[in-house]
Order: sequence, then structure tokens, then C-alpha cells
Amino acid sequence: MFFQLFLAIVWIILYTAAPADIPRHGAGSTILVLTAGFVTCAVGGRLHFRHLVLRSSDLSVISRGAFMERALSTHGIMVLALFSFYFFATDARYYLDLLTKPVPTFGALVFFFFFMAHLNSAMVSATCQESGTTEARGPFSIRNPGLFPMTWMAFAPWFMLSGVSDLLGLISWRPFQLAWQSPWGQAVFLMLSFFGVALFGPFLVIKLWGSRPLPESPLKDFLDGLCERMGLEYAGIVTWPILNHMPTAAVMGIWGRFRYILVTEALLAIATPGELAAVMAHEIGHVKRRHVWYYFGAVAGFSLLAFGAETLSSWAALIFFGRFPALYTKYFSDTSMGAFQAFTQAAFFILFFRYVFGYFMRNFEREADLYIFQSPADPTDLVTCLEKIARFSGKPIDAKSWHHFGIKERMDYVMLAMDDSRWISRHADKVKKSIVAAGVFLAVAGPLSLALATGQMGKGVHEKLVTGVFESLKSLPEPLTGSASLDYADFLFSRGDYSGARSEYERVLALDQGNARAANNLAWMLATCPDPVACDRGLALTLAKRAALAEPLPHILDTLAEALFQNGFFDEAIKAEQEALNGSDPDNEYFQAQLERFKAAAQKAGGFRDTQGKGA
Repeated sequence: MFFQLFLAIVWIILYTAAPADIPRHGAGSTILVLTAGFVTCAVGGRLHFRHLVLRSSDLSVISRGAFMERALSTHGIMVLALFSFYFFATDARYYLDLLTKPVPTFGALVFFFFFMAHLNSAMVSATCQESGTTEARGPFSIRNPGLFPMTWMAFAPWFMLSGVSDLLGLISWRPFQLAWQSPWGQAVFLMLSFFGVALFGPFLVIKLWGSRPLPESPLKDFLDGLCERMGLEYAGIVTWPILNHMPTAAVMGIWGRFRYILVTEALLAIATPGELAAVMAHEIGHVKRRHVWYYFGAVAGFSLLAFGAETLSSWAALIFFGRFPALYTKYFSDTSMGAFQAFTQAAFFILFFRYVFGYFMRNFEREADLYIFQSPADPTDLVTCLEKIARFSGKPIDAKSWHHFGIKERMDYVMLAMDDSRWISRHADKVKKSIVAAGVFLAVAGPLSLALATGQMGKGVHEKLVTGVFESLKSLPEPLTGSASLDYADFLFSRGDYSGARSEYERVLALDQGNARAANNLAWMLATCPDPVACDRGLALTLAKRAALAEPLPHILDTLAEALFQNGFFDEAIKAEQEALNGSDPDNEYFQAQLERFKAAAQKAGGFRDTQGKGA
């Protein structure tokens, strides 16, 4: 579970680390840094884990398991730090996007396996030494029968849906693209994808895992009979090959035709038929209490609240820089803001799933335990089976988990309910009240979260905070420099203070004539501002050419095209805009509209003009 958590956090880092417009380092140096990081992780990690294996050799099986589990978590955190360095301090994201731009899902796959390699490399030899085998069976090994396939399958639906989305995005038919890229088009796709995965995902997972139906036997007939007596609709009881070394079971699927109960060989080996019946009653309890639907609701709620969390994190940063403007001039940048947002989103993710999702998981597991009292199974068998699972797994019986109550806690509660059935109704009331409270909270906080992220109220608050930051910057005793000065100039431009913005842009250019951002933004203002006094189309063209020569990026080429157009050079404007379109998304509606605008003006003028402004 912690492995999936680590991967999800790195995923947040990947998508919040905005790639630079122009790489700061060459591809060769970036590859060298990534290679050095991987080698350091592999060699240093292996030496460290071998040392840990030697240190833990004198411990008991239970103590050794807890010791190594802590070490694995520590290693995962170190890999998180390394990946944060990759994406915020190097140009790894830029080159990843460059290589996989047509099909972003391929980039996600590259990222997934690169992350897996970092985790796997440090642990294989150590776990082989610990187990005394020559086969790699580390918990993060690609050849491990447990966590890697489980994690791969956790993200496989995302990869598949993203791949379908990429392929649909390649369809060039414009009416389809307009519908596809619209908010309702994306909403329909997400809704269909969600229900498609929920309905048919279990069947796909079972096939990819290589699960097989339990062989015909008296035990299978006994378990099938129990399921039928309890009114369970299901496709079958199947083996769970990727976790065969662990005594466990699970139920998967919301539709009876594609619902499966999974059991491992380890559980079949240690449990009596009565104990297996108790485990089946537990899994059936999950279905009867509709826990999976509540899990879907929790994930949907998290998605809604994440919008507000991201907005609040950006507001927190603006409030901080408004209070300490001197720090803004030193530390504010796209990279620092990306790192801050990645940190806050990762923190929100951890807090939500650790405390909110984990709370419901623990209580749903207990509710499933208590469902045995509504089944033909014997509650005593559930207690003895839990004790066997604890003993076989090598973990302390009183060890707690964020997603399950400790095994001893579970055993004690079942025995309490055996003595007094009121404990069953007490827990049922607790779960119902928790669900109602969560539903009411989401009903209020969900729309508020969307309003903060996309509504006028959120935009108004954001604008006030931005204004506060720049008002604070004006109070600094020393003049602004660098990106802070450009940010202030952009702010003045957006507020219609053209003379103030021009002064700031020109001050930056006086210190750094090659500053493409300053030249580009000033050129755009001089070419397009509605105040005729502030316009200077000739200077705008000169500045736009300078910026395009320094950094021929799509948005800078668009500024050049606009300046050419404003000066009457329609043919050159069309060529420059076409270059901007070629360097961006081919379906970029803004660049397409600009190109059509320039062509229409050229046709109205009687043909394209040459560089001297004469009719063609």
C-alpha cells in the first residue's frame, strides 16, 4: 500500500513540475545526471540494505519484518526526494515531454518503469540474501509475485484510458475535436470511463493476473453453497496468484456478472473449511454493505476537494509573499511555485487517504467482520483464522495499520459482539453517521471547491491577493530586478497602466537587452494596447524580432506575427503564425483563429504583401 502511495505522490510531482520553455541544460548533461542518480540509488541502496540484513539477522521473524518494512519506507522516501530533484532541478520533464509529445501516455509509461527501476535496484540483492535464494523476490522487484503486479494493475486502467484519450486526440476531424475538448465532452468521457472500469475492470484484471477458478472439489462446492445461501451474485471464486505467498482474500467487482472472490494458496493451505467460510462471509459483507460504492464516492470527493486544495495552496503562497515581499524577489519562480504546489498537493493526498479514506476503510473492514453474524459461518472461526493469518504473516498480532484495525483489535471486537450483540448495532450506527456526515460535507464543500477554482468568487479573491503582493513590492526600498520586475510589469499591463508597465519593461531591457520575455511582452503591449498614445507599432516589431531571434517559441512567434500584421506585413504575419502553430498543438484554437484572421485581412487587402508592404 505504501508503494502505491509513493508512486501516486511522484505522479503529482510529475504533473506539477511544469517543463521549461527552453532547456537550461543539454540532453547529454540531463541524461548524465539521471544516470548518476540511478547508479547512486542502486549501488548505495544495495550496500545499505545488505547492511540492514546483517543487522537484523539476530532479530526474531516478527521483529525482522517490522525492521525491514521501516527500511523500505525510508528508501521510498529517499527515492521521492531524488525524483523531486530530477523534475525541479533538471530538464528531465522537458525532454520527457519532447520525446512523448504526440502520445503522452508513453511518457507516463517511461516514467513508471524508471521509478520502478529506482525502487527495485536497491532491494533485489538484499532480499535475495535475506531469503537465501538466487531469485529476485524483493517487495519492489518486477519479478515479485505481489506488489509490482498489484501496482501495475492499480495504474493499468489509467494507462489504458489515457491511451484511448491520446488516440482520440489524434483524430483530425474538427467537429469531433471541438466536442472532445469541450468541458462536457471531457465530462462524458470521464463518466463513461469510470463506469467502464468499475463494471468490466475486474474481468480484465483477473485475466491479466492469470487467476484460475478453484478446481472442482468438496471445498469449492461448500464455498459456492455458502455464497448462494447468502444471496451473492458472482462470477466465481478464483485464485490470487500474485499474492499466493500471503494468506489473504478479497472481493472485486460491482456487477455480479463480473464479480470475483479471490483467495490465495497460502490461505487455502492454513485455513479449515469453517475458517474459509468465515472469510467468505467477511468478503460478502463488503458486497452487501456496498462498500465499493462508498470507495468510489470517496475518490470522487477527493477529486472535487483537490480543486479547492490547489487553489488554497496558491492563495497561501500569495499571502506569504504579500507579507514578505523581499522573499518574493529572491525565491519566487515557476519552479518554486511548482515545487510548493507539488508539496501541498502531496500533503493533501496523504492526509486525505491516511485519515479520511483510512478511517472509512478501517470501519468498513470491521463492518464486514461483523457481517458474519448474519451468515451461516461461525464467528469463532473468524477469530481463529485471523490469529493464523497474524502468525503466518510474521507480523505482531497487535500491529496497527492505517487501513485496517489491528488483528488483535478485530479479534477482540468480534468476541465482544459474540457476548453482546449491541456492539454490532453500535458500530452500524457509527458507520451510518460517518457516511451521512461525509455526504453533507461533500455536498457543501464540493461545489465550494469548484467555485474557488473556477468561479468568479475565486477569481476575485485571487486578483485581490495578487494585487496585494505587488502593492507590497512597491513598498520595497530598492527597485525590483529580474523576474520580479517583469512580474510587476505584467501586472501593471493587465491593470491598464501602460506607461508604468513600459517603464518596467524598458528598465529590464536596459540591464539585459537579450531578455526575450521582456522584449516579447513589451512588443505585445505596444502592438495591441487599446490606448493609441501608448502604442508604438514600429518599436513593437523591432522588439518582437529581437525576442523571436533569442527564443523562437510559439507564443513569441505569435507576438511577432501580430506585430507584423499591425505594421501591414500580412504575408510575413501568416508565415510567422504558421510557425507558431507548427511548434504547438496543431489544434490550438487561438493560433488557428489568429492565422484565419491574418489570411482574411490579406485577402481583403487584395492579396498578400511582401516585406516592403507592397501588394502581391
